[in-house]
Amino acid sequence: GTEININITVDSFSCTAVTAPVEPTLSEIYISGYDDEEYTWSTIYYDSNVTIDNSLITQINNYLNDWLETDTTYSDLTYIGDEFPAVSDGDKYIYGDYVYTYWSDNYDGWNVGVLDRTKTSYGQILSSINGVSVINMSGTFSDCTSLTSAPTIPSSVTNMEETFSYCTSLTTAPTIPSSVTNMNNTFYGCTSLTSAPEIPSSVTKMNYTFSGCTNLTGTPEVNANPSNYYQAFYNTQITGITGTTSMASELYATKNGS
Repeated sequence: GTEININITVDSFSCTAVTAPVEPTLSEIYISGYDDEEYTWSTIYYDSNVTIDNSLITQINNYLNDWLETDTTYSDLTYIGDEFPAVSDGDKYIYGDYVYTYWSDNYDGWNVGVLDRTKTSYGQILSSINGVSVINMSGTFSDCTSLTSAPTIPSSVTNMEETFSYCTSLTTAPTIPSSVTNMNNTFYGCTSLTSAPEIPSSVTKMNYTFSGCTNLTGTPEVNANPSNYYQAFYNTQITGITGTTSMASELYATKNGS
């Protein structure tokens, strides 16, 4: 045979380090507006990677008026410095697909909402903002009828009441973190859902959790002994309950309306 020698000379070589995503800092931009109902000024904070345009402002107004049921208009742009003020009740923060509202009244943490309810999927949900945990996902994706796959639920979340209710196109449920306690109506009316996620032992409320999930089958794994579980699996096609729960028979009976 013929011997072939190949010489390769590399003059220079460089590479870019890949770092894990980090929590963004709240800085640079806020939108201030007048609340006609309460006659007070409110503030929305933005991360520096968010592009401010009329379309985004329109989405914000629609979110506030439709979802939060407030008659509020935000239009005034003001730049602020790098230091973010202390978190206070009612603060709102826009990041990616989500609006975060700080509630100190009942939850003492951030609540998550979406600006656009027509998407098939959404991006990463933050677990904390400015050192304060995201804990409330009550109604976050409710009525997102085009949603087919769910994003990862942060391990800081405790409340998932109605999080995916009436997401009629949702086919795959997310993993439920061991921090969650409230799963009332979480997947209510998710008619395309075929299997249930594992229910962690931390869950205490399961009223209507999978009620109306008409294509839900199999034997869901439940490791909780909830104090509230009315019609948790009503109108589903499950054939039993597995897991470490001591209430398997009671939970399975909810399939028939109890």
